[in-house]
This record gives sequence, structure tokens and C-alpha cells, in this order.
Amino acid sequence: MHRNVDHGAVPDGRTVIEFRFPDAPTKARSWWLVISEAGADVCDADPGYDVSVTVTAALRSMVKIWNGDLTSADAFRRDLVEVHGPTELRRAVPRWFTLSTFAAVPRPATA
Repeated sequence: MHRNVDHGAVPDGRTVIEFRFPDAPTKARSWWLVISEAGADVCDADPGYDVSVTVTAALRSMVKIWNGDLTSADAFRRDLVEVHGPTELRRAVPRWFTLSTFAAVPRPATA
């Protein structure tokens, strides 16, 4: 996801997103994405900065969103994703990311 940050949509300065995946193995449940003018860095340990927003979701739900198989709006409506933080930032999070380059690849039909 760090390669799919829309830097024009993210607030100026440093923005830190903590991702929590409750269904992941214990050591892989929390990840941080630090976004700044210099780029986006993924951290598997708390980088020590104030967290702007916290996103909690099953890993499968996040992958479906990123791959374009589930819209952010549907995920929020179905309570598959929770975002905690200031209202303005919570509402803006879906616009901070573009879909994976693989989102446009047709999926095989499911039975």
C-alpha cells in the first residue's frame, strides 16, 4: 500500500496511520505507515510518532479493498473496517490510497 499513497490527498507534514489486523499472527498485528513529503515508510514496530488515525480490519478485508474487490464505502457500511481519529482524517483515509495495479486484472469467475 505504501506505493499507492496519493500524496496530494494526504495532509501536509507527517501523517501516521496505524493498521491493526486482529486476525493476523500476534507479531504481525500492528503496522505503521509514516507518510511525509519524502515518501511513505512501512514500519513493523512503533516508529514513535503521534498516530494520526488507526485503521482496524481483518487482513482479508484490507486486501479486498486494495485489490478493488470491495469498496471502502461497502467495507465501512458492513463494519468490516474501523477508523479511529479526528473526524476530518477518518473521512479522508479512503482518498489517501489508490488501488493496486492488479485491481484492473479480471478475476476468474467463482463457483
